[in-house]
Amino acid sequence: MRFPAATWSRSLWLTSTFATLVLGIAAPLAYWGIILSTRVPQIIGVGVVSLAGALLLGTALFVVRGYVIDGHVLYVQRLMFSTKLPISGLHGIWRDPTACKGSVRLYGNAGLFAFTGLYRSDSLGMYQLFGTDLNKSVVLKLAHHVIVITPAAPEEFIAQVRSLFPSVALESSRNDGLSAGMSA
Repeated sequence: MRFPAATWSRSLWLTSTFATLVLGIAAPLAYWGIILSTRVPQIIGVGVVSLAGALLLGTALFVVRGYVIDGHVLYVQRLMFSTKLPISGLHGIWRDPTACKGSVRLYGNAGLFAFTGLYRSDSLGMYQLFGTDLNKSVVLKLAHHVIVITPAAPEEFIAQVRSLFPSVALESSRNDGLSAGMSA
């Protein structure tokens, strides 16, 4: 079953817009200004502009478009491919709009077309993030792994996962008022 990603949050829009303007417009303009006013070799400027364009294109390929559950695999749909995440050891799932608060990015993208990568927080430990609106975060807890995603309809996603994995505990977030380990 396919679940679209949440619409982009305001912070994702602002970060992506700003970075696109800087990389797509300001970098080439700065290059031309430097070339016209100095004796910098043209190849350096071409390299800088090419790098900026490659960075924009490369990150755009990793945008999060949606999520597909197929058996014991969660696929994160990107622009031209999918990231395969086995979830056979899933034992907890819950919605937590504050799941990513206070997290430190270890590796990944913190807002250019998506929030993705490897992060660490006191509450979740190390986790993989594939999202577009952190207020719609759903935490999937596996035996030795945690995944955070942001489907457009978090409750529907959780209900579908629980129908496929009836023994999975519906755990509580820090803010939803449910008791931990509840399996409604």
